[in-house]
Amino acid sequence: MKDYFKKYFEYNRDVNIKFILFLEEIQLEENFPVTEMSHLLAAHRVWLSRVESEKIMINIWESVPVAEMKRVNEACFNKTINILENHELQLQVNYTNSKGEQFSNELSDVFYHLLNHSNYHRARVANYLRTIGFTPPNSDYIFYVRENN
Repeated sequence: MKDYFKKYFEYNRDVNIKFILFLEEIQLEENFPVTEMSHLLAAHRVWLSRVESEKIMINIWESVPVAEMKRVNEACFNKTINILENHELQLQVNYTNSKGEQFSNELSDVFYHLLNHSNYHRARVANYLRTIGFTPPNSDYIFYVRENN
């Protein structure tokens, strides 16, 4: 199962990079795609800090400069893989959400959530880009697998 997560997080990292490079290329004045991608990365950082019982103060809706997103994306990927390699997927992650409520979930569930959350926000960006006349990067998993095998 760890191999599955590693493969899927590699996909997540690589597709994020596709979107980041696309946003760099088109240099939109509209904030929506940048805010969505910023949120995707900020939420990833928050969840990783919860797994490692670290306290970080971050506004998960604050826009990050597109040029900074590449570094953040790679740092998230590296930290995720480190956690994956050094913890069991059944690890109970105890955390407090942004509303002050306490929860406990297995690491595997946190990882599934992170991946689904990323897909959701990339899809929002892709949909928005289409509505303003752009063809966004292809983020379909099966296309990624075909390109990388």
